[in-house]
Amino acid sequence: MTGKTRYTKEFQARALRLLEESRANHSSETKAVDAFAQSLGIAPEPLRR
Repeated sequence: MTGKTRYTKEFQARALRLLEESRANHSSETKAVDAFAQSLGIAPEPLRR
């Protein structure tokens, strides 16, 4: 199956806000994104973009 998963605007805004708040708890941007994406149950790449 190919195609993109679409997230609602509300989900995107909340995820980015929470990621910003959690960055201080990690030694790098990549680690913060990876850990946060895992906690949301999504792939890290959508957060990076």
